[in-house]
Amino acid sequence: MDATQWSEESKRSCLHCGHTYSASDRYNDIHYTCRRCASPAVFTAADQKRSFEVKKNYIWQSRHLCPACHAEWVQLKAKDRACQARWTEDRRLLMQDKEFMRDWLQVLEALPTYDSRKQSSMKTCLRKLLNQRSEPKQRPAPASTAIDAHHPQPPAESSP
Repeated sequence: MDATQWSEESKRSCLHCGHTYSASDRYNDIHYTCRRCASPAVFTAADQKRSFEVKKNYIWQSRHLCPACHAEWVQLKAKDRACQARWTEDRRLLMQDKEFMRDWLQVLEALPTYDSRKQSSMKTCLRKLLNQRSEPKQRPAPASTAIDAHHPQPPAESSP
């Protein structure tokens, strides 16, 4: 373990907590169960060294997904970022593209099975847009026959 290679954030965190590390400290394999598929997995010492010292990931992170589920999650996150970028560039055009919206919604609905983030506002927006596009537009009733629950029309007068 070479704590001098950690990210600045990790170093500050350890100092703040009062942790000190010596050259004899080592990473140890951490056994866990995947939160998504419930298979047993190991965050190996070698993976920890690569994660914290090379990739500069935060030292207090913990693994929750097995390597296979993690790879799927990375792909879904990449698709989500690509959809977000397209949406930012061409929102008006994409609001008419049912296939794009359905595909993005499918990605957003799958993500919470991998992590706890819900992204519910974008899912709600896409569902609303998809429902608007799939329902036929109804014509409003003529004003003379419209019924308003707050301001009902007076009863029709009968002729003698």
